Amino acid sequence: MQVEELLNDLTMRAMNNQQQRVSIKCRTFMKKLGYQTRSKKRVEEVEQAIRSSKLTLRLPEEVESWSAISPDDSLHFYIEKQVQMIRKAQHTPPLPYAFQAEAIHRLHQMRKKTSFKGLVVLPTGGGKTTTAVRWLWEAALVRGKKVLWLAHRHELLNQAYATFCQYAQCDITYRIVSGVHDSARLIQDEQLLIASKDSLVHHEAILSSWLADEQEVYVVVDEAHHATSTTYKTLLSHIERQGARMYLLGLTATPFRTAESEQGALRALFTDGIFYKKDLKHLIANGILAAPHFHSLQTDVTVQTVLNEEQWRTLQQLDQLPESIMQQLVANQPRNHMIVQQYVQRQKQYGKTILFAMNRLHALTLAQVFKQYGIDARVVISNHETSVENQQTIQAFRENVFPVLINVAILTEGADFPDVQTVFLTRPTVSAILMTQMVGRALRGVAAGGTKEAYIVSFIDEWAEKIAWSNPRVLLAGENLEPIPSEQLPLQMTQMISAKMVEQVAQRLQDQAPIEERTFEQSVPKGIYSLRYIHEERAISEDILVYESDVEDYEAMFRFLPTYCVQQGLHANLERRALRAYAEELEMQFFIQDQLSPMYDIWDLVTLIHYYLVTGECPKLLAFKERQQINVTDLAKKIMKQNMSYREQQQYVFENWEQHPFLRIFFDDQFLYYKKCIQTELILLEHTQQSLDEEAFRDTPLNQLKRQHHAIWRKIVYRVFEENQKQYGQYTCVKTGYTSNEKIDFHIAYKVSLKRGGTTTVDNLTLVYKKYIQEKSSRRT
Repeated sequence: MQVEELLNDLTMRAMNNQQQRVSIKCRTFMKKLGYQTRSKKRVEEVEQAIRSSKLTLRLPEEVESWSAISPDDSLHFYIEKQVQMIRKAQHTPPLPYAFQAEAIHRLHQMRKKTSFKGLVVLPTGGGKTTTAVRWLWEAALVRGKKVLWLAHRHELLNQAYATFCQYAQCDITYRIVSGVHDSARLIQDEQLLIASKDSLVHHEAILSSWLADEQEVYVVVDEAHHATSTTYKTLLSHIERQGARMYLLGLTATPFRTAESEQGALRALFTDGIFYKKDLKHLIANGILAAPHFHSLQTDVTVQTVLNEEQWRTLQQLDQLPESIMQQLVANQPRNHMIVQQYVQRQKQYGKTILFAMNRLHALTLAQVFKQYGIDARVVISNHETSVENQQTIQAFRENVFPVLINVAILTEGADFPDVQTVFLTRPTVSAILMTQMVGRALRGVAAGGTKEAYIVSFIDEWAEKIAWSNPRVLLAGENLEPIPSEQLPLQMTQMISAKMVEQVAQRLQDQAPIEERTFEQSVPKGIYSLRYIHEERAISEDILVYESDVEDYEAMFRFLPTYCVQQGLHANLERRALRAYAEELEMQFFIQDQLSPMYDIWDLVTLIHYYLVTGECPKLLAFKERQQINVTDLAKKIMKQNMSYREQQQYVFENWEQHPFLRIFFDDQFLYYKKCIQTELILLEHTQQSLDEEAFRDTPLNQLKRQHHAIWRKIVYRVFEENQKQYGQYTCVKTGYTSNEKIDFHIAYKVSLKRGGTTTVDNLTLVYKKYIQEKSSRRT
């Protein structure tokens, strides 16, 4: 195939792609051209043809020619875009809210200075982007001044672009620059650049050319609490050196972080401080935003799949779940019925509701289930062939013809339903932008034509892999890394613990689940590790529940952790999945002595290791002092002791519910759920647990036992160490005689393998020094 013919084919494919791009394996590209090697002549021939085509070949920053691309890597071609225009809006935009007008006025006042560096702080849903864009049109763009809008995620760039279009006061040229938009190499003399920080930091010469002869430039950093990163500081320093007066505006819902060093760094960057600030409470009090109520419901669905590297990248970059997992969730009828039943039980409270489904099949399935319950729920689907029908359905929903609108990727932005009171989030997302858009459908306050209260109902699945799903509670508070104020601590801790406890308590309530030895009182955390920190310019917020039986184990692990991390060469840039093996070693060393089923998750240990590697500190336990108020075990004991009748029992349970506010918070205002917990506790007090028989697992490999029956694995492993413990508490290797006090120095091995008739029992297991195994393995290779 001739070069021109292949490039024409790629051009057609790119034109049919929404992103105007196409990728092809370098090896496939060469094969189609009939090339065995890339000689200098052939490379020049291809590059000349590309320059003559409509395509642009985007190369990695450090690569000069396609000849340096590995045959197994891909070549990425884009339709070369000429000058792009934002046209003056044909409609009259709505007036800003009073607080937005105040912020814009304040920014106009600050512009009278020679330059400035300051912040505007507004909560999620408060219109930070809208406020900044309105001001930029008036202060800069209509005056022919250049604007650079910076962010660290391409979703934020798309959001900014849409807002600039919505409020456009004149025609301007623009370009969006990022890994999924245009290359920085295409920058010409556009008046507006909307760019990711990473796409510009290695193109200082291009940025200098764009700024040449400018007397002033307006720079906005979206989510400015990330601006203390090296990349941002490098970019902003370079812009300042060009000599133009810089008006630097930071937008954030979180002005300062926990660490004093970071507070100083942010204040040093935005030297004029906060120009304007309004918090969430103010906007709710003034009716701009509805007061949000969060309901987090566990589905009792466990996703066992561990993502491979390609699936992990797809999830992180495109927010797309693997098809196999999607099908697993969509086809789960108990999950679907639970979603619908939640609406049916609270229909009067939830009112007009938008439900976000995972895909077309999920939407249609849920609509059918709603129909079975007598609820009129209809479906709209993005890019669906019945777009006219979509519009008719949306209009009927707007006119309150039916109460529930199920949609797939169509109502996240642009759709205006002020009187929607509730959103159902039935699909997980890693995207804060998507979560903002979904939650925002119900947040319009009374003063903005909406409702006084909003209900955000999340359906939470259990995942084998630790994934940082976006959390609507955290989102509305902003990526707030401030320590929790002491006066708010009891309430917030109860809410955090409730959200995480529901899943574990729900497991106890399954009709077919064995009754645990642990009482409800033992199952309520003693406290929480509330982790708030920044890593690679991403705000991380994790809450780990800590139970009484594990407190001393955690403390022992923390004392050991600094030395262990140095010995193992661990560092903050390791991926979390790479830390799992080390977490399992620490589990073996410190946690197996607790004979009950573990209340921690192995990913909790991974998170704590990561937190230490990033911050250099071990977290402090925040004690849950209100746990006595939710002591269901004591209630059950009192009911049994006084031999209450059914009527007396019901009255006592209800009065206790009414008297204790933290009880209601903990159970997410679900009285029936609370009653069922008491009934389960009564059964537990009447019967002893039928413990699992270890003999039933004598033919199960130890590694499989660890995954499938963790409690049995713990008991066996603990007893193996006890059997091999010598004088002074030391353990001994059966092969070398090596002794050590540390469990993590040893591997548990079979005396007789399962293949040769051995069993997974304490008398057939022993300890072998890990280095002995490694040396033996290296000799074989």
